[in-house]
Amino acid sequence: MSVILGYKSENKIYLAADNRVTDKKDGSYSDKYRKLIKINNHLAMVCSGSRLAQDKFADFIKGKQTKEWTIDDLKFYLNILCYSLNLYNSPAIDNMGVYFIAGGLNENNQMELWSTSWNHKKYSGKSVEMALYPPEDVDMQTCCCIYIRNIHESFSNFMEKTIKEISQKGKMVSLSGDIWTYDIHTDKSSVKHFK
Repeated sequence: MSVILGYKSENKIYLAADNRVTDKKDGSYSDKYRKLIKINNHLAMVCSGSRLAQDKFADFIKGKQTKEWTIDDLKFYLNILCYSLNLYNSPAIDNMGVYFIAGGLNENNQMELWSTSWNHKKYSGKSVEMALYPPEDVDMQTCCCIYIRNIHESFSNFMEKTIKEISQKGKMVSLSGDIWTYDIHTDKSSVKHFK
């Protein structure tokens, strides 16, 4: 499992993820996996944990008409995914879990950040102001300290800086990643890839 982040400010939402996927059997990895999914102009999500579950959900979304989706639609389908994982009975997914952070507009045109996890057959989902799911090989406290410090000291590039610093603490996070930003004042979003 690698790192994903979400943050909601007064007028923007930020989502970020690194690009590393690691094979737990042999330790091999690739830094070319995109964990950020832009669903439409005002909705995106980042994923970590079980690649199988992430890919299944990404394939599911590709088959849907998502142009008008709000975060409420995405939450509905994430709930269905987590419910179906209970029925799926895959040790690979059960042992790793799956984690999503979604950001965008809700049906009331308000910005919302939603954190969802499915781990050991337990589902949790809630609206938050900020979220971080740490990599498996770096503890939560270390990651949170880096994240909070960068929010206060380097806000213009806090997402990129946080991922790069966490990558130096373990082996499961790449130096590269993707950042999605949505600005409610301009109703525009952007995706930035960094190396």
